[in-house]
Amino acid sequence: MPPKKRGRTSTGSASSPVKKANVAERKNEIKKLDAREALANMEDEMTLVKLNVGGTVVTSLASTLLPSNSLLSKWTQDNFSDFPRDADGNPFIDRDPNNFKHILNYFRGYGIPSDATALVCMAEDAEYFGIDELLRAIGAFSPPMWKFNLGPGVKDNQLVCCTSAILNLCGTVPLSTKQSHSIGFRIVRCDVVNIGVVGVEAVKYDERLESQQYSVAYDNSGNITCSFGEERTFVSANSFKKEDQLTIEVSFSPSSTPEEGTEGNARKVNKEEKGISAFIVFQKVGGDFPKTTVEWPNPPPLQFAVSLCDSSAVAIVEQG
Repeated sequence: MPPKKRGRTSTGSASSPVKKANVAERKNEIKKLDAREALANMEDEMTLVKLNVGGTVVTSLASTLLPSNSLLSKWTQDNFSDFPRDADGNPFIDRDPNNFKHILNYFRGYGIPSDATALVCMAEDAEYFGIDELLRAIGAFSPPMWKFNLGPGVKDNQLVCCTSAILNLCGTVPLSTKQSHSIGFRIVRCDVVNIGVVGVEAVKYDERLESQQYSVAYDNSGNITCSFGEERTFVSANSFKKEDQLTIEVSFSPSSTPEEGTEGNARKVNKEEKGISAFIVFQKVGGDFPKTTVEWPNPPPLQFAVSLCDSSAVAIVEQG
């Protein structure tokens, strides 16, 4: 009979006692986790984010930081993966904690402090974190000129677009629902021109603006096509031609129809946008031309957009 083997076997879990990790071991485990694993589900609005700001630990919800369209939003999405961490594993940001608390309170809807010194310091950190919306609220921001996204037919300065049958967006992020926006266009050449806004979640770059599933498109014949999912309506406005200038203004306010979508529109309305309407105002500049306003209940994230056909071209002429 062969001798019995001594020691543990690889089978039979009953003979392998499981040791419970103590608290210290668990903490060491957590510290070694990759930053992306440490905050694995940043889309969950109840996820807590702990930051060490200038030596003070500040806690916030991810949902407070993510909608800000700033570096803080980007860093939160990346789980602060490039940041040094303190002994407890919190990302370290070398800024003043009091200023940062003012910024968090602004994100939470408490407005800006009335103290002039606090506002100056807050403006410096708003610039550092790239929070344009806060700089506007403080009055310390001269907004940059809108530009077309680089692509075929877009000039190097990104102010002139002459691409045929390709949609082009203005700006790189959706319009913030917390403020108003405006943009101006000059019609350089005019065969078929569509200007307006588009829902960026379902944008198709090889289709004209008026053919998008979610868009409001103003064409040179004076028709405004409103596409809200399956619902499509038309509004009459002033026609425009070569050398005309036009402005588009977009603002957001509580919707007069807060239900989830309109009849025939099955698009899911998320919690943040429910109950908000976008008001898109078109006007031809240089005369006594009336404004034409379109209300878009419960819109998706929007961006200014242009689509052209044949030899058309437009230029951005003002900032907003």
